[in-house]
This record gives sequence, C-alpha cells and structure tokens, in this order.
Amino acid sequence: MPTREEKVLAFAKPYFESGRVGDWDHAHRVARWVRELAANRKDKEVLTVAAYLHDVGWYGVAPRGKLNFGEMLKLEATASQNTAPLIEKIMRLAGYGKNNIDTVIRLAEAVNRHASKSEDEAVLLDADNLSKLSPQHLEEKYDKGSWKEVIESWEKEFPSQIKTLRAKELYPSMLADLRKKYLESGN
Repeated sequence: MPTREEKVLAFAKPYFESGRVGDWDHAHRVARWVRELAANRKDKEVLTVAAYLHDVGWYGVAPRGKLNFGEMLKLEATASQNTAPLIEKIMRLAGYGKNNIDTVIRLAEAVNRHASKSEDEAVLLDADNLSKLSPQHLEEKYDKGSWKEVIESWEKEFPSQIKTLRAKELYPSMLADLRKKYLESGN
C-alpha cells in the first residue's frame, strides 16, 4: 500500500507534467535537500510534502518551454495564487487532514514570498534555494540568455534568505561553482 507521500507524488505528477519545464525535477531536488536539512526533525514528512508541492501553482500559468527571468517574475504572482487550492486538492486526495494541509500551504507561501518567519519555513526556503544552485535547474528552466541575470539575482537575494547553518555552509561554494561554470567560463 502506498504511503501518503507516495500518493502526493502520484496525484501531483500530472500537474507538473503539464506545468513549467523543470519543476518536477526541481521538486525532487528540493525534497532531497529538505531530507538533509531536516534530518532530525519530527515534521520531516510534512516538510518533504511541501518540497514536492511548493511550485504546483505554476500549472497552467507558464508556457511549457524555458522562460527568461523577466517572464518568470511576471508570472510568479499568478502561480502563487494557484498554489494553495492545488495543494489542498492533492493533499486531501492523499489522505492528509486540515492541519497538515494548512502547514504545507504556509510553507509554500514562505517560499513564494522568498522569506521565512519560522524554523520550518527556513528549512523549506533553504532547500528551495540550494536546489536552484544546481546546473540542472538553470539549464532546465531558463533560456541561456537569462543565466547571467538569474545567477546575479541569486547572489544578491540568497544571502538574506538563507537561515539554516548547513545551507549557510553550502551556499557560497555552490554559487561560486555556478558562477564559474556559467559566467566565468564563457558557457
């Protein structure tokens, strides 16, 4: 019998397959980072579900291909509005109750506003940001002409967003590697 988390994945997958390119892979990377950052937390299951669902609101909002950074920013508010209803629908189908659904919605909203107010929000936002610092994220989601703008935006914004000790340790070298690979090497 599938776990509730497996049910979430099964119910969420069609939304991601019809949504923004790269979001399904991104969700899995965020979940891997959550598992690392929340290794000893009792709420790891809910944080992992939030990792999978935080970008589900992009379903039906963005064109299927890669976006430039400006296009993505223009669509972000609409995607944010779509997130809570889809999280509620998917989680109810998977057998979650109101408290867990409300928590996952709150966590996704923290990612959408790029700011955390609590420890669990910080874990998810840090996992999301660390996931973005992978070459796969950049290549899957953005057209090549936006790479410089995206990386420079992350350099500017992430230092104030990242809160967990582990993410603070990892962020500088991950960003430096991305910068070196895409900006300094001429790719």
